[in-house]
Amino acid sequence: MNQDKLYKYYTVRRPPDIGTVPKDFVNVKSYGELKQLAQSGYHAWGEVEYNRRLTDKEIYDYELVEDNFEEKKMEALQDMQSLDKIYKMLQKENFNDQKLNLLMDKISNLIDKEITNKIKQNNISHKEYLETIDKIHIAEMNKDEAIHFYANKIIYDCITDCSENNRIFNVDEYTNNDFLIKNFPAIVKKIDLDERVSDLQVDYDKKEIDMVFYLEYCPHYFQEDLDISDESRLKTLEEFKNYVCDCRAYTPERWLKTNTKDLINNYYTSKYDSAEDKDLVYNLLSEELYNSGFVDKYLDGYIVNVNAENIDDLVNTLDERIKELQLSLESGEI
Repeated sequence: MNQDKLYKYYTVRRPPDIGTVPKDFVNVKSYGELKQLAQSGYHAWGEVEYNRRLTDKEIYDYELVEDNFEEKKMEALQDMQSLDKIYKMLQKENFNDQKLNLLMDKISNLIDKEITNKIKQNNISHKEYLETIDKIHIAEMNKDEAIHFYANKIIYDCITDCSENNRIFNVDEYTNNDFLIKNFPAIVKKIDLDERVSDLQVDYDKKEIDMVFYLEYCPHYFQEDLDISDESRLKTLEEFKNYVCDCRAYTPERWLKTNTKDLINNYYTSKYDSAEDKDLVYNLLSEELYNSGFVDKYLDGYIVNVNAENIDDLVNTLDERIKELQLSLESGEI
């Protein structure tokens, strides 16, 4: 037995005193009132420490709660990390059997609920969860893999956090940043090669990166006051709606997994040649989908997913906007 280790217990029914706790305690502290324990949500009258672990019977008889919140939290985080790996693996798989796909979706939902339950039961913040998952994940990587991971994480976090199409990142934004600081130039080089980044400026002394992202990766940002007639706007929306309807009609449900960025890109690539026309169309459709509420409704990070579950909603959203424009044009309100 480790005589230097102390085991702490909380008295949740009454203040600690002779007869209310096992007698061979080392330290005892009364709060003087019923106090909430921040790390667990329990309320306690005081705490008592022993140089041995109490038996389950002693804990039950004296109505104590063991101070093993951090230990349980770490166990829960490790369990959640394993569950997270399984969840991500299932999300990537596509089976040629609809029933099997449905079963995998149900399993994924159960895993997601179990992760959520563990977060609530162990009073784990979302930040703690993400940082621990990342830390454990990085520990399993070699240097090149970790550099790639950090580059992708920085870009993803900054795009999802920017209101326009640029963001300044500093290494101090991450608590576990020793590897990031040590390998900052290599990570910057990897970021500079990423297709989502159009430009960047780096302050190597401050360990700071000023990034500008391509508009197609920024769902909340688009050029307003477009130089386009109302008739052209209506025509573009109608053509894009027909394109989406064709995708829905000719793509089997199990393969219907795309996003608004790819849909718009594929649409204008098939219709327009000049970069100027493509930019105009991309901004127009991005504006319409954002103003309709569709973007925020289905936004996942910086990707607006379109699949068998919500493609009808996309078509209906476009249809409603088309009808509004038609009515306005007919009445001469625009």
